[in-house]
Amino acid sequence: MTHGSRARAASPAGGYQFFGEVDIDGGSGELTVRLREQDGTVLFTRTLQPGRVGQ
Repeated sequence: MTHGSRARAASPAGGYQFFGEVDIDGGSGELTVRLREQDGTVLFTRTLQPGRVGQ
């Protein structure tokens, strides 16, 4: 599924605004990254474990 405008340089006012969020768990060291839509809906999540290369 594609989330975005088909037009180049679409305005964020048209609803095509996305942002990333990063959380690091202080106990486990896991790093979780989320891509969110303007309303906060999560589009993608990836959690990385500390010390593992090539996840």
